[in-house]
Amino acid sequence: MAIQQEVLAILDEVLNLDDRVATMHRGSPLYGALPELDSMSVVAVIGALEERFGFTVHVDELDSESFSTVGALSDFVESKLNEVESAAQPPPGPGNLHFFAFLFQSIAIAAAVD
Repeated sequence: MAIQQEVLAILDEVLNLDDRVATMHRGSPLYGALPELDSMSVVAVIGALEERFGFTVHVDELDSESFSTVGALSDFVESKLNEVESAAQPPPGPGNLHFFAFLFQSIAIAAAVD
């Protein structure tokens, strides 16, 4: 729900909706229903979403469905955030601390053998 609220805040700010978002919900229609949301303002909304959430939207990821409703746009943002989170996660394995412990043990064993 927090993502939806942030998406609504961005829509309000970018489109100058004068707090009309207060009555919007997941099923509220966007593109085609809001006169303020045209092809040029979609670019501005995407830019604001990228800046706020720290992801990049590629042209081939967008379709009319993404901006059809508040819920669809919120879901799109959530999927982009999941992509960013997955990419930022270290690969599965023992983790850095285990690696350094192994490294120090190897050094200690090598020193003891010499």
